[in-house]
Amino acid sequence: MPEKMGRNNREYVRRAHALKRRVRLERLPCWICGQPIDTTLPFTHKDAFTADHVRELHKGGSLLGALMPAHRGCNSRRSNKKRSTQTVLKPVKTSRKW
Repeated sequence: MPEKMGRNNREYVRRAHALKRRVRLERLPCWICGQPIDTTLPFTHKDAFTADHVRELHKGGSLLGALMPAHRGCNSRRSNKKRSTQTVLKPVKTSRKW
């Protein structure tokens, strides 16, 4: 039986947690605003970590596609809009060796 492809999908959750660990260890900033992310904040806080999809899901992006670190507030504000052209951060290349 294939796994359900919701946000509680095992692979998506694993990748989001791995990205959060990288943010904490490498001090990666929010890819939308460029500011630091405090990974100790509760997930409901506007400055908390979220895993943002590089290619929006509503535009055909995959749930398991490339993820970037973002503040919850920035990610929510961005919603279905294009990212600001002023932001110049590029997606971080990841490897299978963590």
